[in-house]
Amino acid sequence: MGCRFSADYQVQSMELSLLDESKRLLQFDLENICLENIQTCILIANLCASHGNPSSEALYFRIGNSMAQIMRLNSPTSTGSIVEREIERRVWWSLFMADRWCSSGIGLPRQIKDLGGNIDLPMDESVFHSLPQHLTRHEGTWKPGLWAHMISLVQHFGPIQDLNRQSAQGCFDGWELDRTAAELSQKLDLWEKMLPTDAKETEQNFRFHQAKGTGGPFVALHLGYHHYSTLLYFRYLEARNSLTELGETCVSRCKHHASAYSALLRMARETEGCEAVYPTVGHMAVVSSSVLLHTLLFGDENELTNARRDLNSNFAALMELKQYWANTASMISRLVTFQNVCLLSAEYTHRLDGWMVRFLIEHSLPLADKTLQTVPSGIEMNTDSLSIRAQELQQQGRYTNFELSGKRIVTENNIVRTKLINNETTPLQVGNGNFAFGVDTTGMQSYLPFNTMSVWAWHNDTEPEGAPVDAYTGVPKLTHGRNVSYDIPDPNLPDVSQWLIGNPNRINLGRIGLRYKDATLAADQISNTHQELDLWSGVITSTFTVDGTKVKVVTQADFDSDAVTFEIESKLIDSGKLKVEFDFPYPPIHTTKYKYEVFVGVYDFPANHTTKQVRGSKKDTAHIYHDLGTKYYVNLRWPNKTPLELKRLESEDSTAITAHRYILSPDDGSTISFTAHFSPEKRVPDLPSTIKKRNSAEWHEYWKRGGFVDLTASTNPNATELQRRIVTSQYHVRVNSAATGESPQESGLMNNGWYGKFHMEMVVWHNAHWVSWGRDKFFHNIFPALYEKLLPTSFARAEGMGWEGARWPKMTETITGRSSPGGINAYLLWQQPHPMYMAMLAYKSQPTRKTLKRWDPILEASADYMASYAWYNESSGKYDLGPPSIGVTENTPAAATLNLAYEVAYWRYGLDVAREWKKKLGLPVPKHWTTVAKNLAKPTQIDGLYAVYDGLNASWWQDPALTRDPRSLIMLQGILPDTPAVDEKVARRTADKVWEVWTDQNIRGWGRPILAINSARIGNPKRAIYHLTAYDYWKFDDAGFAIRGGDGGTPPPFMPGNAGFLLAVAYMAEGWDGSKGDAPGFPKDDGWVVKHEGLRKAL
Repeated sequence: MGCRFSADYQVQSMELSLLDESKRLLQFDLENICLENIQTCILIANLCASHGNPSSEALYFRIGNSMAQIMRLNSPTSTGSIVEREIERRVWWSLFMADRWCSSGIGLPRQIKDLGGNIDLPMDESVFHSLPQHLTRHEGTWKPGLWAHMISLVQHFGPIQDLNRQSAQGCFDGWELDRTAAELSQKLDLWEKMLPTDAKETEQNFRFHQAKGTGGPFVALHLGYHHYSTLLYFRYLEARNSLTELGETCVSRCKHHASAYSALLRMARETEGCEAVYPTVGHMAVVSSSVLLHTLLFGDENELTNARRDLNSNFAALMELKQYWANTASMISRLVTFQNVCLLSAEYTHRLDGWMVRFLIEHSLPLADKTLQTVPSGIEMNTDSLSIRAQELQQQGRYTNFELSGKRIVTENNIVRTKLINNETTPLQVGNGNFAFGVDTTGMQSYLPFNTMSVWAWHNDTEPEGAPVDAYTGVPKLTHGRNVSYDIPDPNLPDVSQWLIGNPNRINLGRIGLRYKDATLAADQISNTHQELDLWSGVITSTFTVDGTKVKVVTQADFDSDAVTFEIESKLIDSGKLKVEFDFPYPPIHTTKYKYEVFVGVYDFPANHTTKQVRGSKKDTAHIYHDLGTKYYVNLRWPNKTPLELKRLESEDSTAITAHRYILSPDDGSTISFTAHFSPEKRVPDLPSTIKKRNSAEWHEYWKRGGFVDLTASTNPNATELQRRIVTSQYHVRVNSAATGESPQESGLMNNGWYGKFHMEMVVWHNAHWVSWGRDKFFHNIFPALYEKLLPTSFARAEGMGWEGARWPKMTETITGRSSPGGINAYLLWQQPHPMYMAMLAYKSQPTRKTLKRWDPILEASADYMASYAWYNESSGKYDLGPPSIGVTENTPAAATLNLAYEVAYWRYGLDVAREWKKKLGLPVPKHWTTVAKNLAKPTQIDGLYAVYDGLNASWWQDPALTRDPRSLIMLQGILPDTPAVDEKVARRTADKVWEVWTDQNIRGWGRPILAINSARIGNPKRAIYHLTAYDYWKFDDAGFAIRGGDGGTPPPFMPGNAGFLLAVAYMAEGWDGSKGDAPGFPKDDGWVVKHEGLRKAL
C-alpha cells in the first residue's frame, strides 16, 4: 500500500509484485486464523479495489470477516493489554464499515448485522496513541473517539440502502416511503445533535483536529454524514416527489448536503494533514455531483454559481484521486453516464429506479447506459468537458433553446374567451388523461352543466324487460359455406341489442358550480367576462362580474388523482350571497337518442339514485357519497386557515329536482379554496396548494419533454393558425387522450360519443402521435396493456365464430371487452392488423428484447386469426378476405365486398411483421402465416389504378357512394409502411386520381391528416401543406378542438382529428423511415420556416 503513495517511481513499480507475494503468503497461511492475517486481508482487499477488481475485494473482505467471527472479535474481552484489545476492536469495526461499503458496492448482502455485536466502540484516538504498550488497565475516563462516531453513523447506512432499493422495486407505497425516510432523517439529525462539541463540523474544530493529527478522521466522519444524508433525500429530486411539504424540505436538504460535501472535500484538499484520498471519496463525490447537476438543470438562478463552483471542485478532486486509485476512472465514467442520461429526458432524470440504485450504491460495478433514445447529437459528455458542458446545458435549456422559445410560443397561444359561451360551445378543460373537468365561463359548471369524467366511471342501465341480455348470441350469416354469428343487431331482440350497444356507458361524476342568492348562478347575471387557459401551466383563470361585483375563479386539475381545485375570490362570498353548489345527474336509458351526450346524464330522476353527506375525519375535510349503481365519493378538502362548511340543500328523502344538491361556503371571509376529489374510495385528498404546485410542475415537464415544432419564423400567412393548432392540440390530447391502459373515446373526456366507448380501428389515429412526438411514456401507458385486457374476450370471439387466434372488437370498452353490435361494426376488418403497427411503434421507441417478448403473445394471437380468417380461393389460388366485409370508409356493401384494397395490403404487412417478430425472438414462424402472407390476394387494379375492392369496374370512379370518401386508397401509400402488396407507382397514380374526385366539401374527420401524410410520402409537399391549412373546410374551434364535420351528427370535439393532425405534422417535419432531408413534408418556399426538435421518424 505504501508503494502506491511513494514519490519514487521504482518503489511504485514494486506494488504489483508485492501484492502478488502477499496473496501467495496469505494463501499459504490461510488456515492460521489470527489478527495479522485478518489485517492482511483488509490491505489486500483495498488494493484489489484500487485496481478495479471488486470481486476480489469482496472475497478478501469476506475472508477477513469470517476469520474475525471465528476469533469472536465482536465479543467483549478482558484478556490481553489495552492496546491489543483496542486493536482487535478497531479491526472488527474496520470490517464492519467495509462490509457496508463493499457489499453494497457489488450488490451482495451484508455479512455483519447492523448492531455489530456487543463489542465496545473504539476509544478516543489521542488517548489510544498515548497508551503504554503493555498496560492492562486504563485508569482514566473512557470516551469515544472519531472512529466511534463514524461507526455509530455508518449503522444508518444499511437502512438507507435498503430504503432506496425498496423504493426502486416498488415495495412500499409513497406514504410508507415518506414515513420511513422521515424516521431515518430524525435519526441522522439526532446523531449529529449528539456529537460532542469538539466533534461537530465547524472551522474551529477542523483546525483543532488538524493540529491534533486527527484531521483525516474528522473529515472522513463528516464526509460520510453528508453522503448518507444525500442518499436519503435523493429520491425527492424527482419532480413528482418534490411537491409536498416533506418533499420540498428533503430537496433542500439533499442539495445542502451535496454542496456541503463538496465544500468540506475542497477544504480538506487544501489543508495539509486533512487529506481525504481513499477510494470511496471518489464515489461519494460522484453522488454529490449528480445532485449538483440537478441544480444546474432545474435550480433557481441564484443557485447556479455555487453549483458550478462545487461541481468543478468535485471534478478536480476526482482527477486528483485518479493519480492514486485506478478505479477512479470508472467512477468518472459513471458520472459521465449519469449526465448523459440526464440529457435524454426529464422523465428519467433523478428517478430512483433500479438503474439509479446501481449508480448510487453499487459503486464497484460498471454502469450501463439506460435504455433510452439516443443522446441528441453534440451534447454527449466526456470527462474533459463535463463541467463546461453542464454550464452550457443550463444556459441553453434541456435540449436546445426550447426553454427560451417554447414557453413563449405555448403561452402566445393561450385560449382566451371574452364572451359567455353557450351549449353549442366546447368547454375549456383541466385534466390529466384519466380525468377531466369541463368549465363554462365561470371556470366551473354554473350555468352550463358540463361534465366531470374519469376512465373508471361507467354505469349499466336497467336491463330491458322481456328477453334477458344473454339471450343475444349474434346473427348468423352465411360465410363461405358455413353460418357464422356476427355481432349485428338482432331484429328479434331489438331492445336487448340496443342495450348491448349502449352499455356500459360513461357517467358524469357531478356538477360543481356557483350559487348566487340561494339559486344556481344564471347566465343573465354574469357580465364583463374574461377567461384564459394558460396552456403552459394547465390553469384556467376566469374573471367576471355578478350584479356589478367582481368574481375571480382559478381552476386546476391534479396530475396524480381524479381531483380538481378551485380558488374563488369575491366580496360576494363575504356577504354570504355567493357559494359553491354540487349536484349529481343520473344516466338516462341509452336509446339511440343518447348516442351522443353533450351534457352527460339528466337531473330529472332524483329517486333513482342516492347521495349522502359523510363526515370527514378532520375538520378540513368532508365527503359526499353517491350511489347510482356505480358507487363513489366526492372527497373535499380545504385549507385550515379558510375553513368551509358543507350542507345538504334538501333532506335525504326529498324527491325534488334539487334533492342531490349540496352547498359549500365559509363562515366568513371573501375566499373559497378547496379540492374536489372523485374516487370509488373515501380518501383525504391533497390540499389545493399541493395540487397547484404539482399540476404546474407536471405541465412544465410535459412541454419540456418530447417534441416541439416552431413555425414562428415563417412568413406564410397560414403559419400562425397552424402554430395555434399544433400547440392547442398537444394540450387537448394530454387532457383527453392519455389514459392508462385505455384508448380514448372519440370525444375524449369532454362528453359522450357512441355512449362513451372507444373504437379499436381508431387506435392508430388516437395514439401513434405519442411516439412520433417523443412522448413515449403515454404510448407505453396504453399499449400493450389495452390489447392484453381485451385478449381473453377476443380469443372467445374468434373461437365462437370458428376462427383461430384473437378477433379484436370494433366498438368496445375494457370492462366487458364486448364488441357492441352494429351493422358496420361486425364486418370491419382494418382493426385486426393494428397490433402489428402499434408493436412496431413500440419497438421504434424501445428496441429491446423486453418489448419483443411483451408484444409477442398479442402479435401471435392476431396473426393466428388473420391467417385463419383468410380463405383459400381454389379458382385464383390466392387467399381472399371477405365477403362479408366492410372497409375503412364504411361505405361498401358488406355482402359483396371482397378483398378491400387497403385491408389486404395491411393484412400482408401485419403478417410480415408477425413473422419477423418471431425471427427476432429466435422462435419458429408458423408455416401457415407464411403461406397466407405470400399467397394473399393483392389490391385490385383497374386501368392502372387501385380500386376500393375486387369486382368493381372502371365506372366506380363515377359512383358517389364510393367516391364520397375514397381515403382507403391513399392510405396505401402513406400511413401504411412499404409492403410487397403495394406497387408504389400505381399507388401514386391512384393518389392523384383520388385528389381529383374527393372534393374539399366531402373530406371529414381524419381525412385531412391522411391526405397530408400521403402527399408528403409521394413527394408533393405543397399538396400536403394545403391539406393541413384548408381552414375553410377543416375547422378547429376557438379552443383548438378539431371538428369532425361531414354528417353533422357528431358534436365536437373529434379527438382523432387533433391526434391525427399531430401525427401528420410530425410526419411532415421529421419524416418517415427512408425519407431524406429536413422537413420533407413542408414546401421549401412559400414562406415556410420549420424548426423542430425531439420528434421521431414515422414508420
